[in-house]
Amino acid sequence: MGLEALPALVRGGPLDLPDLSVSLTRQLLNMENLYELEDFGERVWEGLCALAVCDIVPVVIGCMIREELFGGVVGKSDHEGGVAEILLGTRIEVLDVIRYASSELCGRVELE
Repeated sequence: MGLEALPALVRGGPLDLPDLSVSLTRQLLNMENLYELEDFGERVWEGLCALAVCDIVPVVIGCMIREELFGGVVGKSDHEGGVAEILLGTRIEVLDVIRYASSELCGRVELE
């Protein structure tokens, strides 16, 4: 499955990663487990962490993730006034990705 291979591919540092990282991050944040795949959430989380750490400029992905967290894009559900709300589970996932990525970037996490 593509989700299983994504972290290794991203960590391999392909030349087009800077062109694809923002799009891949948005897609991962908006994915749903429609087919009830095993370890789906873990695979998405690993992909998001790899993107947050391995992009040429991790700040770009970090800022984009922050924008998704506070900008009302992920988990759209229209309420009064048409304002999109981010699902609580998505917010927690994004915060955990930021926490893990920052730990890895400062050398507190052992890499495999």
